[in-house]
Amino acid sequence: MFELNTRADEDQEEAFAPDLVNNLRNPLLLSAIRALLYSNDDRNREAFFRTLLNSTLLVLTNTPPKTPKETILNYDAKGYSQYQPNTEMPLVQLNSDIGTLILPVFTDTRHVQKLKDLRGFHGLAVSTHDLLEMSLIAESNAICINPGSPEFIMLDRKLIEGLVADLKANAQVPEKELMTFHGHTQSHP
Repeated sequence: MFELNTRADEDQEEAFAPDLVNNLRNPLLLSAIRALLYSNDDRNREAFFRTLLNSTLLVLTNTPPKTPKETILNYDAKGYSQYQPNTEMPLVQLNSDIGTLILPVFTDTRHVQKLKDLRGFHGLAVSTHDLLEMSLIAESNAICINPGSPEFIMLDRKLIEGLVADLKANAQVPEKELMTFHGHTQSHP
C-alpha cells in the first residue's frame, strides 16, 4: 500500500537509545484510535481529536535536522530541541499507490517497527500542533498515524487545514518564532 520515500544512501538502522523518543507512549490516543476504528460516531470522533490535539507524536527524518547558517541548536532544561525558522528537516514521507504524498507519524517506537524496509532514520517527538503545521509546509496530502499497523488513522489535507485554521482562530496555536521538537535522536553508524 505504501512505498517508502527515502534516499538510496541511507543504509544504517536507527539505534534507539533511552531518551524522550523511546519513552514516548500514547495509551489514551491509542484507545481513542481503537474506539474510532470500532465506531466512527460523533462521540468517538470528538474524543479522538481532543486526545490527538493534546498528544506528542513521533516524526521521522532521513537525516538530522540542519540549522540555517550553522546556528547553534538550542535545548531547554528537559533536553527538548528548538529549531530556528528555515531549519532543513528532510521528513520521511510515503508515496501511496495512487501517488498521494503521506507524512507518517507514530504514537510510539513500537509502531515505527511495523513499517517494512524502514532504515536510516532519525526520530523527533513533536506536538500535534507543530505536526499539523509541518505537514502543510511539507506539502503532504495526508498524515497517517501508525501506518503499517491495524491501529492506523489517515487525516487528509483538507481536514488538517481545517484543524490548523480552527486552532489559530481559537488562539490555541501560540505565535512563536521557534518551532519546538522533543527528543531528537541521533542515528549511530
